[in-house]
Amino acid sequence: VFAQLWDNSINAFLAVVLGGIVGNVGLFALYVGVMLTRKLNLARQQLREGVTSRGTTEAGAVASYLTNKVSSEGLDCDAFNGLLAEFSRDGPMRSMKFTPSDMEF
Repeated sequence: VFAQLWDNSINAFLAVVLGGIVGNVGLFALYVGVMLTRKLNLARQQLREGVTSRGTTEAGAVASYLTNKVSSEGLDCDAFNGLLAEFSRDGPMRSMKFTPSDMEF
């Protein structure tokens, strides 16, 4: 957008405004992606530590939990939060909840 408007001398003001909007939307999408990735990575680490601290027999409990809760579409938000609450060690994941908007991606 910016290059077409600027290089062709159509309108420099619109080039800056529209290019800025596109750039800001890109930066916001990058921010949201990084924050969600960090949140999911923390959940993965807490879940792994919680399962390994219980021993190998509890890993089977996670598998049975997933067998009972997972539909063909995967875990919904409530089932995912329940999995984290049940198998995570005491830590930040006990209080962290994923919202339906977090699960849309």
